[in-house]
Amino acid sequence: MTRVPDFDELVGPEVPAAERERLRGVHDLIVQAGPPPELSPEVESGPTLAMTLGREKRERHVKHRVALLAAAVALVAIVFLGGYIVGNSKTGGEAPARVNDAQSTSTVPAGASEQRNAARFTGSPMTPNCFLPAGPM
Repeated sequence: MTRVPDFDELVGPEVPAAERERLRGVHDLIVQAGPPPELSPEVESGPTLAMTLGREKRERHVKHRVALLAAAVALVAIVFLGGYIVGNSKTGGEAPARVNDAQSTSTVPAGASEQRNAARFTGSPMTPNCFLPAGPM
């Protein structure tokens, strides 16, 4: 067991009386609290080189992931904004798409296109009704 340090050894006589009383109170509290508990061997030995290097590697990976996520969000925002600007521009660009009735071609005879048009307007089982509007367009 270690001896309790004497207050008069620690604090010399040149300290003013008010300061001496304050220091005496703090000294008494420290002596009353006692020494700190013993450390476990793992904590006492401190961090190893592998622990220190591993921590830096993890922090670096987190920084890279955050930077990559920020770049991806910025890219999505730029693409969205570009599409919005192009889609809402009044000048240039292509005309909006419109639905045309099926026409006959050299590979599709006239009867087949007429049959498809009839099926669209009557809602026959040839085409699913759920994708077509009710009645003629």
